[in-house]
Order: sequence, then structure tokens, then C-alpha cells
Amino acid sequence: MPGLGDVLASRGRRARRVAAPGSLVASAFRWSGRDRWTQRWWPQGIAVGSAAGVPVVLVSWFSKRSSAGARLTVLNLDTLRYSHVELVEGPDLAPVPVHAGGIIWSGDRLLVAATHDGVREFRMSGIHRAGRRFVLPQVAMLDRSEKFRYSFLAEGSDGIVAGEYAKDESGRLARLTLADRSASVRDIHAPGIPEMQGALLIDGVWVVSSSRGDKQNGDLWTGSEGGLVKREGALPPGPEDLAWWPERRQVWGATEHPGQRWVYALDWPIS
Repeated sequence: MPGLGDVLASRGRRARRVAAPGSLVASAFRWSGRDRWTQRWWPQGIAVGSAAGVPVVLVSWFSKRSSAGARLTVLNLDTLRYSHVELVEGPDLAPVPVHAGGIIWSGDRLLVAATHDGVREFRMSGIHRAGRRFVLPQVAMLDRSEKFRYSFLAEGSDGIVAGEYAKDESGRLARLTLADRSASVRDIHAPGIPEMQGALLIDGVWVVSSSRGDKQNGDLWTGSEGGLVKREGALPPGPEDLAWWPERRQVWGATEHPGQRWVYALDWPIS
């Protein structure tokens, strides 16, 4: 477990298990004070799984400072210890300018949604120290042919999906086919959900998160392509990307607003 193991072995900061708002939330944790309140970094994408028997949660953050790029948080779910890893590119380890609204972690491969630029690829074994910081260099930008905005990205039991954020109902969802150096979207549809933030396709069921800002709980939509049903207030305020943890039969998500930053789990199937 080179690279990732080095981060997990570092003491870093500590998260805390807490209760979180949302009628379907089964469990949750929150970041340490500095990360919970910072307005420089905003949580976006999430991926979950295990590495050498250690349960791991990965969360991507984007910076509102254009020069800072994006970072990845690696958290040991057993100890709640976590450290940040900067996403970089080129020989000078320059920040990668992406919103990182969704991520997929599969073995050594990390895929990051890059909005208008498609998908960027990283290798977790490439994590290393550069001075006092951890960095993860980009290895590829996947070619794409379709005009589609990769606002979020996730892998469920029925494959990889991507979606477009829009304030109105024009945002689209699509299944995604990945090759070594390319990504192509198929089966595109617009479910008519404003402010979609994350999506999964699990056992033939679409699962979509949508936000109503920082003052109200978020909503969860579930169902078939043509008949998603809204579960109002099911999620904490400001929900973002979603991730599927098949071994635990859970859907995981992260929220973004300062002071209201939770990582939470929902039990599957949704009751």
C-alpha cells in the first residue's frame, strides 16, 4: 500500500463522530475545527473502501483561491485520523485547477471530475512527500468526445455515472464508459431535479442528492429513470457527491458549508 499507506500512517488531524441532521442519516462524523470552518477549502467529492484491511474515506475539496487548486483528504475510519494530499501536475507540482465535484477510487486508480475538462486520473501509489506536504501527481486527462459537464462522478453496483449541476431542472445524468485513456457518456437523460450534486445507480435504482443551500436539509431522490421520488429533508444541509460502499451496504455523502460539514452514511436499501 505505497503512497496511501504513508498518509494513513501519519497522525494528521482527528475527526469526531457526531449526530447529523437528515431523516435518513444512520451515522456521521465531522472534521476538526479548522477544516470545519475554513472558507478557503470546500468539500465536494467522496469515495469509500478499504486498503490493506483499513476502512478509508476519501474526500476531495476545491479552493476558491484559483491558485490553490484541489486537495484530497485521506481518513482512517477506525481512528478518525486524517491528512490532506494536494492534487498536482507537471514537474513543478503545480496545483490542479479542478472543482473535483466527484471522485472514483478503484484500486490504485483515482478519477476526479473536472467539469468542462472531463475526467482527470491519478494513481494513489504516486502519493509522496514534497517538503512538509503530501502531493499526488496527475497521470492523465481522459479524452472525451461528447459535450457533457462532469460536475460529479461516482461508481455504484450498476457502473459509473456522471452528472451535471444546474440551478434549474436542466441538469443531466449519464452512464459512463471508461477506457484506459478515454471517457464516453451514454444513456443521457434529464430527471428534472434542480441543484443535483451527486448520483449513483444501485441495483437498478437511481440515487440522487440535491441541495437547498445552507439553511435547509438536502433532499434525496430515488427510483427508476422516469420516476424518481423525492425524500425531502433526508440529508444534511449542503449535500454534495455520493459514494457506494458495497461491503457495508451503505451510501455515503459529504456536505460543504462552513460549520455544517459532515460526512454521513445512509443504510441501503433506502426505507
